[in-house]
Amino acid sequence: MPSATSAVDVRVRHAEHVMGTVVSFDVPGSACHDGSLQAAIRWLHWVDRVFSPYRADSDVSLLARAEVTVDACAPEMAEVLTACAVVRDLSGGYFTVAPGGQFDPSGYVKGWAVERAAALLAGAGSADHVV
Repeated sequence: MPSATSAVDVRVRHAEHVMGTVVSFDVPGSACHDGSLQAAIRWLHWVDRVFSPYRADSDVSLLARAEVTVDACAPEMAEVLTACAVVRDLSGGYFTVAPGGQFDPSGYVKGWAVERAAALLAGAGSADHVV
């Protein structure tokens, strides 16, 4: 007699349109019940609002137009800019937050945001997920 599928075995796949791309999730069903999937999705949309170079009111856009300083941005902006400087140095200048002369750290931000989304899932107890 086949065994019943437990809640632990159930997988949920979700595709979220955010940051000008699609972020795909493959998570245990528990991520839907404990709210961690929704928390990860909310995080990605927050990152998009703060770091999008296409939103006129994002911190990135305000900073690019010198309407604010880094201190007036979300605290994560300083974290991201510090990390971008490290990547720039490690790459010998091939990585830049100003491709084509326009301030745009999204080359780093998207990977950073996805790693944080995965960490939210892991922090809720998921040991088996893909973002």
